[in-house]
Amino acid sequence: MTVLDIHLEGIKPESFRDRKVTHIFEDILANNTPVIVSLPPCLEQTWLSQCPQIIELTKEVVKRKGSALGQQGLNHKCKNFHRFADPWHENSCIWYHSPAAQEQEEFMKKGREQLEKLTGQIPSVYVPPNHYFNQDTLEVAEQMGFKFFMDRALISLQPYSHKNMIVVPEADLTRKTPEVSAHYIHYDEIDSYLTNYVQTLVNAEPVTNIKSSPPQKNKQKLNRFLVTSAKIARDFLKAPKHFKS
Repeated sequence: MTVLDIHLEGIKPESFRDRKVTHIFEDILANNTPVIVSLPPCLEQTWLSQCPQIIELTKEVVKRKGSALGQQGLNHKCKNFHRFADPWHENSCIWYHSPAAQEQEEFMKKGREQLEKLTGQIPSVYVPPNHYFNQDTLEVAEQMGFKFFMDRALISLQPYSHKNMIVVPEADLTRKTPEVSAHYIHYDEIDSYLTNYVQTLVNAEPVTNIKSSPPQKNKQKLNRFLVTSAKIARDFLKAPKHFKS
């Protein structure tokens, strides 16, 4: 099985076939395909100003049986000032102090309320921005009642339980992916990786079909190490560009 998680963020027309931003969700609705749509609440005004129809289509997609609404934090951006590093993380920061559990809970609740108001649905899936999180994030998400929590998979890793919540490792659909139960792709990348997307879409199943496996603690630790290492490497590669400017 595979679960498809579509991250709705950028919607500039030039990223889409024939500059038609809505055609992907229209096709999903026409074929009644089960997907997760994960939204950063902070982009609400951007979507409304650039393409209000995308919000109406999102509402239709996530309310169908088998589909689900995902939440990506609140602001999708670190509260700390990053001069060189990529700031697109919110629940955990590897360079400065991460927000305490109470602070994470506050912005996660605000984001949930905003998405419920926007879509009419309560998100059941939590996607930490850029898949950076810590133990506090897991605890808060589970206490808030999220049913699923998406982690980034850089190795083959099975879903596992965290109390009453299932942690689902998801692989980037735009790259060569390990054997996992879920894949993610950004909405504005789909037309550029259409073959990968279509192959995954035809086999897509509801996230509620996912069952947890026994913990693979060593593999879970290795995967977290690789995700963190990839973040560090990316930030160091970006730093020289800032010094040159």
